[in-house]
Amino acid sequence: QNEPFENVSDSENTEEILEQMENPNVEQQTNDKKEILEALIQASHLEFLSAEESARILNHPHNFVLLNFVMKNSDSTPIRVVSNSSNHQVNAAGSLNASLVQGPQLLGDILDILISISLSPFMTAMDLSKAYRSVFTNDQSNNLRLFCYWDNVNDPNEVSLIGKFTRMNFGDSPSASLLEIILRFIVADKCKTDLARTMLQRFRYVD
Repeated sequence: QNEPFENVSDSENTEEILEQMENPNVEQQTNDKKEILEALIQASHLEFLSAEESARILNHPHNFVLLNFVMKNSDSTPIRVVSNSSNHQVNAAGSLNASLVQGPQLLGDILDILISISLSPFMTAMDLSKAYRSVFTNDQSNNLRLFCYWDNVNDPNEVSLIGKFTRMNFGDSPSASLLEIILRFIVADKCKTDLARTMLQRFRYVD
């Protein structure tokens, strides 16, 4: 189990990047981050812990990951919240992802998919919104993806908040295999037509 203090440097790096941007608006970026975190809390994608719950969890096996804010040129998602489970901890053996089983390569064969498209009279294009975040994870997994958050890393008197992810994340190494298993064997089983089931199980390309 590692300690949370490495997250400070990551937060400081984020502030430095914002300050180096052309015509930066650090205050606006900070407000955007708060709004996005609040939206994720409302959607039950993550949660912040009370002092009592933090003390309880920190007395049991746990792990801290880095919380990153990726800025995008997008109107719908200008800042995306991601975690880095591959971050190597100073006081721990490797990273969280290094200790996880990634699982087999389950994505469909691209050649089979291209051939199926050429033999079919039509094709469909769709997007599963926040696909990884649609999968809930249990407390044991969530306690291995704790993170710290500071509104102002330059304030030495500010006490950090401890949060945890409650859904599967893109940065977790088993995510791709687990999502593929769920789509093939759980979602496909609930398809109303054989065509939809076959397309989901065999002829689906994931970018």
